[in-house]
Order: sequence, then C-alpha cells, then structure tokens
Amino acid sequence: NDIHEFLATQNVLKNGTIALDKQTPGIEFEDVAFAYPGSETSTGKSIFEKINFMIKPGEKIAIVGVNGAGKTTLTKLLMRFYDPTGGCVRIGGHDARNIEISSYYKKIGYLSQEYDKFKMITKDAIGIGDTSEPTDLPRVIEAAKRAGAHEFIQAWPHAYDTQLGNEFEGGIQPSIGQWQKLALARLFYRDPQIRILDEPTASIDSVAEMEIFSELENLPADKTVILISHRFNTVKNADKIMVVEDGQIKEFGNHTHLMAKENGVYRKLFTSQKESFAD
Repeated sequence: NDIHEFLATQNVLKNGTIALDKQTPGIEFEDVAFAYPGSETSTGKSIFEKINFMIKPGEKIAIVGVNGAGKTTLTKLLMRFYDPTGGCVRIGGHDARNIEISSYYKKIGYLSQEYDKFKMITKDAIGIGDTSEPTDLPRVIEAAKRAGAHEFIQAWPHAYDTQLGNEFEGGIQPSIGQWQKLALARLFYRDPQIRILDEPTASIDSVAEMEIFSELENLPADKTVILISHRFNTVKNADKIMVVEDGQIKEFGNHTHLMAKENGVYRKLFTSQKESFAD
C-alpha cells in the first residue's frame, strides 16, 4: 500500500517548458528567501532571507559551516526539491521554475549524505548512475577506479559480478566506507556537467579522501562541482569557498582571500580544525 500511495503522489512543483542547451549552465541565487512548508524558525523568520551568489560554469565551489547553518538546504533549492519562498534561483539565466525539470536533471549528479545502498550486482549498482544506455563495464571500472573502489571490488568473490547485500544468497555486505565509495563511483559513472556532493567522504579514510578530491579538482574545465564538507583541509583548493552561518552567506572567496581576514569566520574555523588535528 505504501508503494502504491507513493507512486500515486503528484508532484507539487510545476514543470517548466524551457529546455536547456548542451552547455554547462551557470547558477545564480537572486534575493532568495526560503522557509520549509509549515515550519518557520522560532523567530518567525525564513531559513534564508535575500541570499545572493553566482557560480560560473566549471567552477569548483565548497560550502562550509557548522551543522544547521543551511548548507544542505541550499542544495535542495538548487536541485529544485523546493522552490524559494522569495527571490529567484536562475539556471543558465532562466528562472528554475520555468525550466523543464528532466532537461535540468540530465545535467546534474547528486550525492547526498544519505546515499542509497543499491543491493544489486556490483556493476549494475554503479551503472544505475546513468540508465540512458545499458551498463558499460569498462566505464563502470573506470568510475570505480576514480572513486577508489576498484581494488576492493576486485577482491570480492565475483568482482564486478558480485551480489551486494548479505540477505541474498552468495551476497556480500560492504562496509560503510565501501558503500560510500560505490555511491561515488555511481556519480563518476554518470559524469554530469554539475556535481553536487553533500559530505561525500564522511565514512572514508583521509588518504582515500585526498585522492577522491584530487579527482574532483582535475575534472575538465566545463564541469561544475559544488561540495559541502566539514573537513577544511580538503576544501582549501576550491576556486571559491562559501561560508554559511545562521542562514546567511558570511564570506565568499578563495582560501587565500578568506584566510587574510583577521577576524573572518572561515579563518577561525580553519585554524580551529587545524589545531585540533595537530593535538
């Protein structure tokens, strides 16, 4: 019954009619305000009020801030899971509400903190990242290598033909870190123009994390990356770093620029984390 009810649920967001062209679109938040439906903050204010920023095609952007600052909500608006209650989110110069949703989603790869664990044959669990064509094994392997998953997959009983999920006969149960690398491989397999990653390496060791971020930094110039992370050492090489605090963008610039601000929020957070690692 739950499945039937879910499938019968109508989309509350109105679909647009504008189809995006083949180019990687720029992103702009113009005076964006937002409050989740039916729930405002205790002060009666929106989570965001008049948020403004631009992301050029191909930029590598990091979003940082303490928990609850509004980082994930920004990506939900960008993904059009919700529409803003004020202002406008522009994609490729168009109001996102006027864009044909499937046209936009073809350009996006999204990896959330609560990534899916597809209990399928391994190659299909990665290949499901792009269902426009049958699963391409060489492409699956390349994606797994870039995500740091190839080595442990090769060690499994049937490599890329191994069944995931120990509730299935002959199935294996990956560790949390392995599941996360499989999710990353799925994103690399999709190879979208815009990659949105929300804490993509929370369950991965620091060495593997650095290798994965190196892959993201070395993407072609037309690939946009929006990365949410609490590990400041891995975001400092981003083209720009957005510091979100209390529903506001407190700072926006590259690492060098933000560290030059003597009393800056980013400098304080970065220094605090660096000292904790030193201890």
